[in-house]
Amino acid sequence: MYIIGISCYYHDSSACIVSDDKIFAAQEERFDRRKKSDVFPENSIRFCLDSLNITIDEVDAVVFYEKPFLKFWRTLSSLISSWPFSYRRFHEIIPRYLGERLVFPSIMQEKTGYKGKVYFSIHHLSHAASAFLLSGFDQASIITCDGIGELDSLSIGIGKGKDIKIEKTIGHPDSLGLLYSAITTYCGFRANGGEGKVMALGDLGKPSYIDDMLEIISIQDDGSFRIDQRYFDFNSGNMMFTKRFEKRFGQMAKSKDTLESRHYDMAASLQLITEKIMINIVNKTYERHGNSNLCVAGGVFLNCVMNSRILKDTQIENMFVQPAAGDAGGALGAAVYLYNELNDRPFEYVMENAFLGPDYSDENIRGFLIKNNIKYVECTESEVIEKVSSLLQEGKIVGWFQGAMEFGPRALGHRSILADARVKDMKDILNSKVKHREWFRPYGVSIMEEKINDVFNSKNKNQFMLFTGNANEDFKNIAPSAVHIDGSSRYQGVNEKRDGKYYRLIKRFFEKTNVPFVINTSFNDNNEPIVCSPEDAYNCFKKTGLDVLVLGNNIIEEKY
Repeated sequence: MYIIGISCYYHDSSACIVSDDKIFAAQEERFDRRKKSDVFPENSIRFCLDSLNITIDEVDAVVFYEKPFLKFWRTLSSLISSWPFSYRRFHEIIPRYLGERLVFPSIMQEKTGYKGKVYFSIHHLSHAASAFLLSGFDQASIITCDGIGELDSLSIGIGKGKDIKIEKTIGHPDSLGLLYSAITTYCGFRANGGEGKVMALGDLGKPSYIDDMLEIISIQDDGSFRIDQRYFDFNSGNMMFTKRFEKRFGQMAKSKDTLESRHYDMAASLQLITEKIMINIVNKTYERHGNSNLCVAGGVFLNCVMNSRILKDTQIENMFVQPAAGDAGGALGAAVYLYNELNDRPFEYVMENAFLGPDYSDENIRGFLIKNNIKYVECTESEVIEKVSSLLQEGKIVGWFQGAMEFGPRALGHRSILADARVKDMKDILNSKVKHREWFRPYGVSIMEEKINDVFNSKNKNQFMLFTGNANEDFKNIAPSAVHIDGSSRYQGVNEKRDGKYYRLIKRFFEKTNVPFVINTSFNDNNEPIVCSPEDAYNCFKKTGLDVLVLGNNIIEEKY
């Protein structure tokens, strides 16, 4: 059986295909090169079909990750309630609903030729399924949290076997995701893209506004919360807060260049209250279920600082975060859930890695290099590892392109930029000359799994890089470019079975330096998607401060 799951028309457009024992998935932004692309994922669907060498006529079912009519009703009601201030948003959103989401089956047939049945999942059920059904847990509590689904911003449930029961929801407009986006815009960044920047910004400030925030966001005894809507306007699109908010906390930052200390403090306060709310929800869920396994999804759970607090400050012992936690992962969850509904045998697949995207052989890569007259050195794997480990040791910055592309926003050693964390100013070099992004943005490391406890005093393998660790003093002294201002570092554990060549590279670097980690950041320039193809990788190499490009077993050191 072949089932295609689709998420699109908001942000993080994606498609996946689920067969009896395989998953392939990709985000449309990687193909059309538009970050956060929201269009119909035609390229992603084609990739999925090609990966299994099938045609659209062989697909048994297609499932959309949410219910468009229910979401349309909520959206229309919200816009009317905010009229006339929602005039601009009304004219942006409503025509798109009428021409896209509400006629999705027709568009699916028009774009792909598919004539079979189209199913519609529920937004937060799709998130829940993407986490629990791929976690490997027999039983677990489930929490999903994002900006907004059809009607809800958060759901709590429990999973057993292949069954998921949603027990409680929190509805619009009380939304932790929209709150975070609103204050992201207050700090001068864009919603649905700048939230991670605000998380990092918070470490530069103090949570001095926490008492004020607790007057605006009240935490209830049952674990829920209420947001005073007089301070926010979640329907405006750009500035998602009101004049009342600015009157109380001061003017917004017009851009990242006009940030003041109070914006740092607001970011710190936002992060703290987000953690307080979520920890309260997790604790209440644990009281109800008594289960120390937790599965989570939804964009809010890309907050690695919050995730780490959950493990540290609650009774949760095992936590699975869907690596494609945002809406892209909704396509995956919807497809797996429908597969189970249509089959007697449950879909038995544990998501040990996120390498679900396009893969390019050395033959494909060399074909591209030869066609474009690009000089390269063809190597064996051992030669690549020896050469690149030495280049890193010399302080070179390496574009590392290997194997199948990651699904989700994290680069995990297949589409990564690598550097030596021991170089004192490497963070500044990466931010200014390679990634072209804000000076305060931190970097994480990929570390040999067997060395995690030595460096971070943690047993969390963290293969998806969705938690942080408190680094020991040796790490802080040795790796200044990978330590955030609070002494923490986001890390990814790698092992040979799962990560292959990438692990062997880091191991060789360790043998040469006695340092079992390297800086790992996503292979892209600022405001661009992670690279997908050899051409994308070479274009990024040409226009950034990368010193070396490694495409499979081919090394390129000259730019043309």
